[in-house]
Amino acid sequence: MALDLGSDFGPAALVGDHGSGGQARNADDGGSAQTASVTTTTGDGPRKKNKASRDLEKLRQKEAAAKAQRLAEKQAKREALRQRVITIPLGISVANLAVTLDMKLAALQKELRQLGMKETDAWYIYPQEEAAAVAEMLGFTTALEAADDAASATDRFANAATDDARRSSAGATALHLPTDFPVLPADYAPPALPDANDHDPTKALEIHPLYPLPRPPVVTVMGHVDHGKTTLLDTLRHTAVAAGEAGGITQHIGAFSVPTAHGPVTFLDTPGHAAFSQMRQRGATATDIVVLVVAAGDGVMATTQEAIAHALDAGVPIIVAYTKCDVPGAARRIPAIAGQLAEHGVVTEALGGDVMACQISALANQGLDTLLELITLQAELLELRAPRGGPVSGRVLESRLDPKEGLLATVLVQSGTLRRETIIVAGDDAWARVKTLTDDTRRVLDAVLPGYPAVVSGWRSPPAAGSCLASARSETVAKAYLEQQQRQGVVERVKEQIELQNATRLVHERARRVAAAAAAASQNKSNRRAVAAAGAGAVDAAVEPDDSPPRPLLPIVLKADVAGSLEALQAAIAALPAHQCEAKVLRQGVGPVTASDVSFAQVTGAVLVAFHVEVPKPLLALLSTAGATSGAVSSANVPLSGAAATTTAAGTAAASSSSSRVPLVSSRIIYEVLDRIKAHMRSRLAPLRVITVTGDAIVQAVFQLHGKKAERHVVAGARVTLGKLERRSTLRVLRPSSSSSSSSSSSSSSSSSLPRDPTLPPGFAAVAEAVAVRNLRHFKQDVAEVVKGQECGVIPDDGFTDIQEGDRLQAIQIRYEQPLLQ
Repeated sequence: MALDLGSDFGPAALVGDHGSGGQARNADDGGSAQTASVTTTTGDGPRKKNKASRDLEKLRQKEAAAKAQRLAEKQAKREALRQRVITIPLGISVANLAVTLDMKLAALQKELRQLGMKETDAWYIYPQEEAAAVAEMLGFTTALEAADDAASATDRFANAATDDARRSSAGATALHLPTDFPVLPADYAPPALPDANDHDPTKALEIHPLYPLPRPPVVTVMGHVDHGKTTLLDTLRHTAVAAGEAGGITQHIGAFSVPTAHGPVTFLDTPGHAAFSQMRQRGATATDIVVLVVAAGDGVMATTQEAIAHALDAGVPIIVAYTKCDVPGAARRIPAIAGQLAEHGVVTEALGGDVMACQISALANQGLDTLLELITLQAELLELRAPRGGPVSGRVLESRLDPKEGLLATVLVQSGTLRRETIIVAGDDAWARVKTLTDDTRRVLDAVLPGYPAVVSGWRSPPAAGSCLASARSETVAKAYLEQQQRQGVVERVKEQIELQNATRLVHERARRVAAAAAAASQNKSNRRAVAAAGAGAVDAAVEPDDSPPRPLLPIVLKADVAGSLEALQAAIAALPAHQCEAKVLRQGVGPVTASDVSFAQVTGAVLVAFHVEVPKPLLALLSTAGATSGAVSSANVPLSGAAATTTAAGTAAASSSSSRVPLVSSRIIYEVLDRIKAHMRSRLAPLRVITVTGDAIVQAVFQLHGKKAERHVVAGARVTLGKLERRSTLRVLRPSSSSSSSSSSSSSSSSSLPRDPTLPPGFAAVAEAVAVRNLRHFKQDVAEVVKGQECGVIPDDGFTDIQEGDRLQAIQIRYEQPLLQ
């Protein structure tokens, strides 16, 4: 039996029946007995081993089956979840989206990166559309939460943003309500056109209702205060009343029409440039022509320049009216004023340009006919037309509450014919069944043609000034449209708040990371200094952090005049050097700066960049046009502490967010914008410490002094080898790395944040920095300074005693400068 066991499991079985194996089996009995004895002793091992292997295999199979079952259950749960419709709210963070999709946060972040999503932080909030798209790409069935079901949606982000922008931008685009009017055929030709001066709304026309017919021009008079704008309007209005009515002016309504020999002209009696700016902020204007009044005695003033900028930016033709020309000597100043206008882009015909001009005196009623002729001529060049039939569209000029008649609104009809009993909608929160229509003389009208103003009553709620107006088929259509607009308004407000909250968190998260990196770097430098002082060689590279610290962030709110300029400026900002500070556009848009933009920049600590766009005067009080600080930051001899440096570098965003004035970069030249952005980027960088060595001395002997009250001081006997040591000097104590002591770790708390300084001599480590001098002696005399070649005794202040023979005492000056962008 022993031989059988040996043949199965012994060494001979590994060799076979030939060779040395056979020779081993033919050995003497002693050797065979010994082999059999050993084999018999371990004979039960293979059976136990086989049983253990089988048990282990069963355990593995059981664990594998359990794991497969868990995976199957998880997969079934995931499939069931995917079969179920998941409701996506108006805004959801990455962390909450992972919970909603029953996924681990890390797994969802990995999926987001694979899908090309840039923002994967747990706090980042995705808008409803983006979150739904992500869920659907992961195989889930989604449904969007309606605004009606999201009554508390704005409360989730109530502390993140303001919600006044929606009403200020009401009516930014024309309203499109369902109508029953047919479309005008492309090849339609009218049989006969009516007289251009025939503006009778009751006369039946044998043409298609949507065929455009000539309409009166809409003119806004703009100019500086006391330049004759009000007098001109009053004179024109009085002329119109005297020609057609006997009663006179009874009410100021904001708009009126003046008949001329070539047809009527509509004037908007609004606050000039202010109203025009508000209309242009909403993306459109009701003005066809701008009459720019300039007093012959004053010339171009600040408000005149603003009016010119408004008109040029909107592309509205300008007619210059030189007012107060009845004053003696006024005519001699006209050429000089024309030159001033040319400097601001308004070149009159007298100087070879295309801008019409005339001289008037509204007070003396001189030149008004010439002005009206120029307006009519400009209107003919513009070929102003609009259909008298079809749906009504227009613009609300102003609204008010009358104690007797209720809510009234002055409207300008731009297309169609407005009649009584017409259902109209204005903006996104007002509608009316037209009850009465009146003109500027309170005459009741049956209908209003395109190009004419009227006062409308019958409003259910006050419409916003500047909002667009459109007719509706019925009250049901009007109410349904307003409900849809209100729901869309909720969604838009939530989107704005999500955008603001993401930007705010991004800024503060970047500031937190920069501060943490600065603190870690400070601790790392302290550890490196302690190791170097202990005598370890070449440890600087070993303790340097592997990862570069996060860069400071310069958030930007970018506004431009047109989409092309916006894209070009975004590309230029993205091309700026970002390895030191990252300039990131958090919000961008086309058009003038709004209150929402300023509020967004104020909360996020962003710089507001306005390229070729205007900033309304009321917002200038919230902005700061001062450039970013640069150059030397501090010239003190005491270095900034780690906390102070962190506040200076990384806390700029948080500090600016609490400031009441937002930095403004406004220019019409892209290179100036980029240069000022670079200056703001420099202001976000950590100050660069510059050390200047003004003296150097070698310690030759150290003496101990014991004063009163157990005071203990040291006297360092030293020889000055470079420059000079002064009593007011700040000293840096250096020690050879091979002989330094770890006792220096307790010498000065200020040395815990020492940066690595290239001014250190080779083979020396800084033991202490910013050590003040208590006393300086030359032999037995107290002196103010010791120069090169002299010996002296230096007594440090503040109880500093860690000075050894062979140390070097350096007099240094420390200043902090703003680094350059590289």
